[in-house]
Amino acid sequence: MPALNELSDQFAAYCAKLSGDANPPNHPRDDLGKEVVERLAQLAFLGAELTRMDEAFGTAAIVAITNDNGEVEHYNATFERDQQLRFGMRLGAEAFYYFAFRIRKILRNAEFPFPGFAQFEATGVRNVRNHLVEHPEGGASRIMNQTWSWTPETGIALKTGRQEWEPKSFIDKGFRANSIEFTNAFASCLAQVAPQSME
Repeated sequence: MPALNELSDQFAAYCAKLSGDANPPNHPRDDLGKEVVERLAQLAFLGAELTRMDEAFGTAAIVAITNDNGEVEHYNATFERDQQLRFGMRLGAEAFYYFAFRIRKILRNAEFPFPGFAQFEATGVRNVRNHLVEHPEGGASRIMNQTWSWTPETGIALKTGRQEWEPKSFIDKGFRANSIEFTNAFASCLAQVAPQSME
Protein backbone atom coordinates (compact mmCIF):
# COMPACT_ATOMS: atom_id res chain seq x y z
CA MET A 1 0.00 0.00 0.00
CA PRO A 2 1.49 3.37 -0.95
CA ALA A 3 1.92 5.94 1.78
CA LEU A 4 -0.40 8.93 1.78
CA ASN A 5 2.58 11.29 1.55
CA GLU A 6 3.68 9.53 -1.63
CA LEU A 7 0.17 9.79 -3.05
CA SER A 8 0.14 13.49 -2.19
CA ASP A 9 3.31 14.04 -4.22
CA GLN A 10 2.01 11.91 -7.11
CA PHE A 11 -1.32 13.71 -7.16
CA ALA A 12 0.50 17.07 -7.22
CA ALA A 13 2.39 15.87 -10.32
CA TYR A 14 -0.89 14.69 -11.88
CA CYS A 15 -2.46 18.09 -11.20
CA ALA A 16 0.51 19.92 -12.72
CA LYS A 17 0.20 17.85 -15.90
CA LEU A 18 -3.58 18.31 -15.92
CA SER A 19 -3.19 22.05 -15.51
CA GLY A 20 -0.67 22.27 -18.33
CA ASP A 21 -2.72 20.06 -20.66
CA ALA A 22 -6.26 21.24 -20.18
CA ASN A 23 -6.85 24.13 -17.81
CA PRO A 24 -6.82 27.78 -18.69
CA PRO A 25 -4.63 29.82 -16.31
CA ASN A 26 -5.98 30.10 -12.77
CA HIS A 27 -8.67 27.48 -13.30
CA PRO A 28 -10.64 26.68 -10.09
CA ARG A 29 -9.61 23.02 -10.46
CA ASP A 30 -6.01 24.11 -9.78
CA ASP A 31 -6.98 25.33 -6.31
CA LEU A 32 -9.08 22.25 -5.63
CA GLY A 33 -6.14 20.07 -6.65
CA LYS A 34 -3.91 21.96 -4.22
CA GLU A 35 -6.48 21.34 -1.50
CA VAL A 36 -6.45 17.61 -2.22
CA VAL A 37 -2.64 17.60 -2.02
CA GLU A 38 -2.78 19.36 1.34
CA ARG A 39 -5.60 17.15 2.66
CA LEU A 40 -3.61 14.02 1.72
CA ALA A 41 -0.66 15.39 3.70
CA GLN A 42 -3.02 16.06 6.62
CA LEU A 43 -4.31 12.49 6.41
CA ALA A 44 -0.74 11.20 6.44
CA PHE A 45 -0.05 13.25 9.57
CA LEU A 46 -3.24 12.09 11.28
CA GLY A 47 -2.55 8.47 10.31
CA ALA A 48 0.93 8.66 11.81
CA GLU A 49 -0.43 10.23 15.00
CA LEU A 50 -3.17 7.61 15.30
CA THR A 51 -0.59 4.86 14.80
CA ARG A 52 1.54 6.41 17.56
CA MET A 53 -1.48 6.64 19.86
CA ASP A 54 -2.50 3.07 18.95
CA GLU A 55 0.92 1.86 20.02
CA ALA A 56 0.73 3.79 23.29
CA PHE A 57 -2.77 2.52 23.96
CA GLY A 58 -1.94 -1.05 22.95
CA THR A 59 1.24 -1.36 24.95
CA ALA A 60 -0.25 0.02 28.14
CA ALA A 61 0.68 -2.05 31.08
CA ILE A 62 -1.90 -4.33 32.54
CA VAL A 63 -1.23 -3.41 36.12
CA ALA A 64 -1.46 -6.06 38.79
CA ILE A 65 -2.76 -4.70 42.07
CA THR A 66 -2.85 -6.67 45.26
CA ASN A 67 -5.84 -5.92 47.46
CA ASP A 68 -5.94 -6.00 51.26
CA ASN A 69 -6.51 -9.77 51.20
CA GLY A 70 -3.41 -10.37 49.10
CA GLU A 71 -5.43 -11.21 45.99
CA VAL A 72 -4.24 -9.85 42.67
CA GLU A 73 -6.69 -7.64 40.82
CA HIS A 74 -6.01 -6.73 37.18
CA TYR A 75 -7.05 -3.64 35.31
CA ASN A 76 -5.92 -1.68 32.29
CA ALA A 77 -4.08 1.33 33.66
CA THR A 78 -4.29 3.30 30.40
CA PHE A 79 -8.06 3.26 30.30
CA GLU A 80 -8.26 4.67 33.81
CA ARG A 81 -5.50 7.24 33.76
CA ASP A 82 -4.91 8.37 30.19
CA GLN A 83 -7.99 10.30 29.21
CA GLN A 84 -5.97 12.58 26.96
CA LEU A 85 -4.83 9.63 24.84
CA ARG A 86 -8.43 8.45 24.39
CA PHE A 87 -9.52 12.00 23.54
CA GLY A 88 -6.74 12.29 20.97
CA MET A 89 -7.59 8.96 19.34
CA ARG A 90 -11.21 9.92 18.78
CA LEU A 91 -10.34 13.45 17.66
CA GLY A 92 -7.74 12.14 15.20
CA ALA A 93 -10.10 9.53 13.78
CA GLU A 94 -12.97 11.98 13.31
CA ALA A 95 -10.66 14.55 11.69
CA PHE A 96 -9.34 11.84 9.36
CA TYR A 97 -12.88 10.98 8.27
CA TYR A 98 -13.79 14.64 7.67
CA PHE A 99 -10.67 15.35 5.60
CA ALA A 100 -10.90 12.07 3.66
CA PHE A 101 -14.54 12.78 2.86
CA ARG A 102 -13.61 16.28 1.71
CA ILE A 103 -11.13 14.72 -0.74
CA ARG A 104 -13.87 12.39 -1.97
CA LYS A 105 -16.23 15.33 -2.50
CA ILE A 106 -13.65 17.33 -4.46
CA LEU A 107 -12.70 14.41 -6.68
CA ARG A 108 -16.31 13.51 -7.50
CA ASN A 109 -17.29 17.12 -8.32
CA ALA A 110 -18.79 17.24 -11.82
CA GLU A 111 -18.28 20.99 -12.29
CA PHE A 112 -14.48 20.85 -11.93
CA PRO A 113 -13.71 17.21 -12.76
CA PHE A 114 -10.49 15.36 -12.17
CA PRO A 115 -10.29 12.80 -14.99
CA GLY A 116 -10.17 9.25 -13.65
CA PHE A 117 -11.57 10.15 -10.22
CA ALA A 118 -15.29 10.65 -10.92
CA GLN A 119 -16.09 7.21 -9.50
CA PHE A 120 -13.63 7.40 -6.59
CA GLU A 121 -15.24 5.74 -3.57
CA ALA A 122 -14.18 4.78 -0.08
CA THR A 123 -17.31 3.28 1.46
CA GLY A 124 -15.94 2.99 5.00
CA VAL A 125 -14.89 6.65 5.13
CA ARG A 126 -18.17 7.75 3.54
CA ASN A 127 -20.37 5.76 5.91
CA VAL A 128 -18.51 6.66 9.10
CA ARG A 129 -18.40 10.35 8.22
CA ASN A 130 -22.00 10.59 6.98
CA HIS A 131 -23.86 8.24 9.32
CA LEU A 132 -21.79 8.09 12.50
CA VAL A 133 -20.06 11.48 12.77
CA GLU A 134 -21.80 14.18 10.70
CA HIS A 135 -25.47 13.12 10.51
CA PRO A 136 -26.13 10.54 13.25
CA GLU A 137 -29.59 11.96 13.87
CA GLY A 138 -30.53 11.52 10.21
CA GLY A 139 -33.28 9.15 9.19
CA ALA A 140 -30.88 6.67 7.60
CA SER A 141 -28.69 6.46 10.68
CA ARG A 142 -30.27 7.21 14.08
CA ILE A 143 -27.02 6.08 15.76
CA MET A 144 -26.37 8.78 18.31
CA ASN A 145 -24.40 7.07 21.06
CA GLN A 146 -20.88 8.29 21.74
CA THR A 147 -19.17 4.96 22.26
CA TRP A 148 -16.08 3.65 20.57
CA SER A 149 -13.85 0.63 20.84
CA TRP A 150 -10.26 -0.27 20.05
CA THR A 151 -8.39 -3.45 19.22
CA PRO A 152 -4.88 -3.89 17.86
CA GLU A 153 -6.40 -5.30 14.67
CA THR A 154 -8.96 -2.56 13.96
CA GLY A 155 -7.63 0.53 15.66
CA ILE A 156 -10.36 2.85 16.85
CA ALA A 157 -13.92 2.07 15.72
CA LEU A 158 -16.72 4.57 16.35
CA LYS A 159 -20.21 3.99 17.78
CA THR A 160 -19.68 0.32 18.51
CA GLY A 161 -21.80 0.12 21.67
CA ARG A 162 -25.25 0.26 20.10
CA GLN A 163 -28.35 0.77 22.18
CA GLU A 164 -31.17 -1.74 21.59
CA TRP A 165 -33.16 0.91 19.67
CA GLU A 166 -30.24 1.86 17.43
CA PRO A 167 -29.96 0.13 14.04
CA LYS A 168 -27.22 -2.40 13.47
CA SER A 169 -26.34 -0.82 10.12
CA PHE A 170 -23.26 1.27 9.32
CA ILE A 171 -20.93 -0.76 11.51
CA ASP A 172 -17.51 0.88 11.62
CA LYS A 173 -14.87 -1.66 10.54
CA GLY A 174 -12.25 0.44 12.29
CA PHE A 175 -9.72 3.07 11.36
CA ARG A 176 -7.18 0.63 9.93
CA ALA A 177 -9.57 -1.00 7.46
CA ASN A 178 -11.13 2.32 6.45
CA SER A 179 -7.83 4.13 5.94
CA ILE A 180 -6.44 1.21 3.90
CA GLU A 181 -9.59 1.13 1.76
CA PHE A 182 -9.35 4.89 1.17
CA THR A 183 -5.64 4.78 0.33
CA ASN A 184 -6.00 1.81 -2.03
CA ALA A 185 -8.99 3.35 -3.83
CA PHE A 186 -7.11 6.63 -4.29
CA ALA A 187 -3.98 4.85 -5.49
CA SER A 188 -6.02 2.76 -7.92
CA CYS A 189 -7.61 5.84 -9.53
CA LEU A 190 -4.26 7.62 -9.69
CA ALA A 191 -2.56 4.60 -11.26
CA GLN A 192 -5.12 4.57 -14.07
CA VAL A 193 -4.61 8.22 -15.00
CA ALA A 194 -0.94 8.63 -14.16
CA PRO A 195 0.63 5.12 -14.28
CA GLN A 196 4.15 6.50 -14.61
CA SER A 197 3.79 8.24 -11.23
CA MET A 198 3.07 4.92 -9.52
CA GLU A 199 6.30 3.19 -10.63
